[in-house]
Amino acid sequence: MMRPSGFVRTEAPGTVPAVRERDRDVNDDASDASLLARSAAGEAAAFDLLVGRWKNRLFRLALRFFRRPEDAEEIAQEVFLKVYRMAASYRSDAPFEHWLLRIATNTCVDRLRQRRRRREEVLSDITPDAGAWLDAALAGASQEARQAEAARAQAARTRTEEIHRGAAARRTRA
Repeated sequence: MMRPSGFVRTEAPGTVPAVRERDRDVNDDASDASLLARSAAGEAAAFDLLVGRWKNRLFRLALRFFRRPEDAEEIAQEVFLKVYRMAASYRSDAPFEHWLLRIATNTCVDRLRQRRRRREEVLSDITPDAGAWLDAALAGASQEARQAEAARAQAARTRTEEIHRGAAARRTRA
């Protein structure tokens, strides 16, 4: 999935960001709510500042739901996309942090529900000898393909023979 502008990973893949508090790399005293209002008005730089401030916090929250850092990063990106799309619906009477973290939590829960609905089966759960099972399954598939090809070839030969017989019968009558 493509990263939103400003969502740059500085850690090695598979590691948790070392920063424990909100990123304060940005020396801008603008509140999160005003940055969100500016980004809703179309100012991309304001949204980039928000992403910079909150990316590590959202990543850590998602990592509590999903053990794999790649999944947590994908969730964080999805949350930022939702925030961008829903920026105009933010009510400034509620704290921005609560609104943002509620979107993030709901996104994590929704993803967990999706995973539960389409359960993936691990090959080692199906059979103790995964290699033998896979070889047998692939051999069966290739055997079926060979049988289907042989049936098509036989049908083509039969049609050709019928055409030749018909042509020969017309010549003898003529």
